[in-house]
Amino acid sequence: MTAGYSGGLNLAPASTGFSKTTPVTAPGNLNQHGWTGTWYNPATSGQGIVVEVYPDIVAPGTGVIVGGWFTFDTVAGGEDAKRWYTLQGPATSDSASSTLQIYTSMNGNFNAGPVINAANGQAPVGTAKITFTDCKHGVLNYRITTPASRAALAYEPEGDIPLTRLDSNVTCDPTNGKGNGTAPGKFLLSGAWFTPNTSGQGVLFDINPVQNITVAAWYTYAPNGQSIGGGASQRWYTLQIPSANVGNAPLNNIGIYSAQGGVFDAPGGITTPLVGTASIAFNNCNSMVLNYSFNAGTNAGLSGTINLQRAGPTPTGCSL
Repeated sequence: MTAGYSGGLNLAPASTGFSKTTPVTAPGNLNQHGWTGTWYNPATSGQGIVVEVYPDIVAPGTGVIVGGWFTFDTVAGGEDAKRWYTLQGPATSDSASSTLQIYTSMNGNFNAGPVINAANGQAPVGTAKITFTDCKHGVLNYRITTPASRAALAYEPEGDIPLTRLDSNVTCDPTNGKGNGTAPGKFLLSGAWFTPNTSGQGVLFDINPVQNITVAAWYTYAPNGQSIGGGASQRWYTLQIPSANVGNAPLNNIGIYSAQGGVFDAPGGITTPLVGTASIAFNNCNSMVLNYSFNAGTNAGLSGTINLQRAGPTPTGCSL
């Protein structure tokens, strides 16, 4: 999936040079939906990555891993200092690592057009390698390589982020692509969702029936982001509720949180106020509805409904 949840899956070329040594091939099997979920560095809590794996979408034994990276500018600030990126690379059955392209998407408007693409705000800005050591741990090596104006950061950083899965493992087996045998249940509703007429923004859900929790990262823009332009046009929110009871009936009172005060890949300084509530309901495994209402922050007073569809194929076995 290219940046911005366009729904078009492609394997983006990427360099293999990084700041520190990482094995070119880590033993394991990345080609399984079980890696899908939320990953973060406890030392920099308040920023992280939500990923989804589409197994076998390219060919038998080769899938695609996509992710949304929510973080901050290299200088602390308010909501205008939020930064987010999308990542994409191959997921193969003979390795637990992938070389990824990093994209930025800018200049959009919250829950409105225009569609953001390579002509008006979407661009590759660097490369990364994600390597999982087991179903709970990994590392992201990254390098931002393009001019700062396109990367939406004050300078061009590189580094390594140790990753820990935020919630419980559901179906992942580090070497067996068929998973660990756990019934996935509503976990198969996890992943990337978007609306075609506002492509360039979207939501990555992590629905975890083992821990009975639903979390999500919403990658979007300021209401007047097109006028603001650049990195300051970006906004992201996290959603969380201690329930995985999703389906046709709405799951209500999901908190919408707006973290701020953080610094790119650095600890401390982050506050995460509640700025609204949301509800979600699934029509089926390919269609859902997100209702939102904001009472604070950039979007204070805004409410509405978003009809979402999957950005990629439906996981095998998904049902409500």
